[in-house]
Amino acid sequence: MDLLNTDLLKPEYVAGVLLLLLVTWLSVRRIQWKKETQEDPRDRQIRQLLADVKLANRQLEEVREQLDSRHAEFEEAVTTMQELRAALAKRDAEVAELRTGLQQETARTRELRQEIADQAQERLREQVIRKQAETELEVAQAGNEAVIDEFTRLQQEQEAEEKEQRALKVTDTHVDISTDEMLTEK
Repeated sequence: MDLLNTDLLKPEYVAGVLLLLLVTWLSVRRIQWKKETQEDPRDRQIRQLLADVKLANRQLEEVREQLDSRHAEFEEAVTTMQELRAALAKRDAEVAELRTGLQQETARTRELRQEIADQAQERLREQVIRKQAETELEVAQAGNEAVIDEFTRLQQEQEAEEKEQRALKVTDTHVDISTDEMLTEK
């Protein structure tokens, strides 16, 4: 069959086919436009639900980000809290050690104070004993001096008496000699 020789390629036919296609296309467009202008309420509801789902997904993503951020903050806070607990435990141990040391030092200080008080009492006793000994020594020295003075006085008296006796003897012998001489002269 020869297409060029057929009646279908005549310009009137071609124009008719084109016109038919144009009318069909316009009819289809009009029907589509009517459908578009007369929207089905379910389509609006579907679009609203799709928008709600998108919004919910966005909010869910934001909440997930916040949750991740809060989780990271929580983990950081837990780590910080553990570090602080460890530091607090270390400080508590240091405080306990310092308290023990302070109690030991307080006990040692009490012992030293008692020892110092005992030494002070001992020194006081020693001072009293020394003072008594000094007093006794002074009394003894005074007694010794009195005895020495008395002894010296007695010696001096004895010497004086001896001198007197010698002087008396000498005078007696002179008296005897003079009496003898006087007797002989007579």
